[in-house]
Amino acid sequence: MEQETYPGIARLADSGEGLREALGEAARILYDNPKAYGLKDADDVGELFARYPGRIEAILRKYRETQGYFPVYLAATVRFLALSLRRDRARAFDRRMVFEEESLLCAEGSSVPQYGRPEPESPLPEARGRGRFRARSLRARFLFLSVKCAWTADEDFLLRAARTLGLDESGLARSLSLARERTLAVRDRWEERKRARDSSWVRLKILEKRLAREEDPCLRSVFRERIERERDRFRRRLKETRSMKLTLSNKTVAEILGVPKGTVDAGVCKMARRLRDFPSEKENR
Repeated sequence: MEQETYPGIARLADSGEGLREALGEAARILYDNPKAYGLKDADDVGELFARYPGRIEAILRKYRETQGYFPVYLAATVRFLALSLRRDRARAFDRRMVFEEESLLCAEGSSVPQYGRPEPESPLPEARGRGRFRARSLRARFLFLSVKCAWTADEDFLLRAARTLGLDESGLARSLSLARERTLAVRDRWEERKRARDSSWVRLKILEKRLAREEDPCLRSVFRERIERERDRFRRRLKETRSMKLTLSNKTVAEILGVPKGTVDAGVCKMARRLRDFPSEKENR
């Protein structure tokens, strides 16, 4: 009788007790002949129990419902789990390869580190006395632009520039902190959209790898359709992240600094134009 053959599993199905013993009994069945259940070896059996303990428990709890053909039911359901195991492994492998390839590309594109680099005189040419702006105007415009871009700017860079320009570093740091507080809600939305964009990109790369590896024409067609859908999804996510405004409005900058909005409008415009034109001026020297 099956009750005598699988006493631990029968007890779990009848009373809900003895889960550990039932899982142990099922493990012994699978370890005796892994290939009969679609598994390669004992390592696959161990990984199956580690990955899907809840699903295996659900199978064992149906012992009474499948009484009379439980061995067949167990073999069929475990074979299905074995397919899931292989798919999950392939997905994890593809995901790891995507990240490794991107890491290599980033490493190849990075410059060789320069040890003992001298500290630059200033991140702004005007601060060295060769610019068109008076020092006072330059400091004000730099302050406006720094607060406006507080979220995305490098604070260490800004503080170093402030030191060179003769600005109050502690005052700038306080203004940057206030500016970042104003962007918390937007930052949360942007981070959420960025995570969705990055996840979509990873899924797209994984699907492309699976397509390259697949030989069955029908499955290749399925993968192509999934790739097109995921590519459209990625484009939408990319558009969403790019459409979000990551800088503070001039009105908010004026409120933080306690100055008229028109002053900020003029200062930001002139400073942005000057910084935008600076690289081309440098190239033409």
